[in-house]
Amino acid sequence: MTALGSGGGTGRYVGNEAQKKVASKKVWVTTVKTKEGAVRTFAQEPQPHGQAGQIVRIQGDQLGKF
Repeated sequence: MTALGSGGGTGRYVGNEAQKKVASKKVWVTTVKTKEGAVRTFAQEPQPHGQAGQIVRIQGDQLGKF
């Protein structure tokens, strides 16, 4: 009985650790100030290719190169 309880706990631990690796992803959050003075925040999975201070184009809910 003790081995079964211990094994069950180990199985849950291994399952949780596996789920963390499958479900984790990096998200880059970029804050942009428009010409009108509005501040918008964009979250995207690929790393942005720009640098701070660079002019960008807002296309809907996506950032693009200018």
